[in-house]
Amino acid sequence: MPNLEPPDMIVGAGHSTHLTMLALKKAMSQTKPSKTVVLMTPSLPRNWFDLCVIPRHDQVTGENVFVTEGSLNAMMPSPNTKKIANKGLILLGGVSKHYQWDTTGIVNQLHQLVEMRPDIDWTLSTSRRTPNDVIPLLDNKLLKVVLCDEVDEYWLPTQLGLAELVWLTPDSVSMLYESMTAGCAVGVFNLEASKTSKQIVSINKLIIEKKVVEFNDWQASQKMPLPNFSFNEALRCAQWIKNNWFPNH
Repeated sequence: MPNLEPPDMIVGAGHSTHLTMLALKKAMSQTKPSKTVVLMTPSLPRNWFDLCVIPRHDQVTGENVFVTEGSLNAMMPSPNTKKIANKGLILLGGVSKHYQWDTTGIVNQLHQLVEMRPDIDWTLSTSRRTPNDVIPLLDNKLLKVVLCDEVDEYWLPTQLGLAELVWLTPDSVSMLYESMTAGCAVGVFNLEASKTSKQIVSINKLIIEKKVVEFNDWQASQKMPLPNFSFNEALRCAQWIKNNWFPNH
């Protein structure tokens, strides 16, 4: 093994990383203690790690638990000065275990959306879970359609950084938090929940707190939530680690 300087931290996400993280910490412990940070609710005892970064909807607390609003993501808040005026995104998920997918209902809602806001330059993107019967039903005169297999991994982060508002299906919870982090006003289309789950509870909480708006409520008021340009859970976590573990760095 090369003569490498032991790391200050060992960070991992995914159950398969847990034992590797602990083995690395033990192997390097005689040279320099390393902190272990697991970005999820671990399958091993939490007290085996120095810090567990866990989304609030997992409902886990403890001395070594840092609770976040949703899962961490790599987006950075984009202030108003970097947004393109009247640029909107529509992001479609698809079949999931949390919601009952309704192609007709979703298409009707998004057509109502673009007809009620013709001032917005709309771009719609699909995901790998979007059913094939959706695309033929879209009115391409009202919005630009970009299929998920037509773009690379940089397209969505770039678009979120530029868009003022985003509408998405509630099964796309990761994209919801990415949109919030990017400083977008966020709305969610109506889909019937299949069963109560942590994801559904998390989204309902955001709706109740008026951090996002559900389509039926928006249709009645046509008011979008104000974007929060300070919403950055990854940065908040990093600042906690720096202040508590590496104050002199």
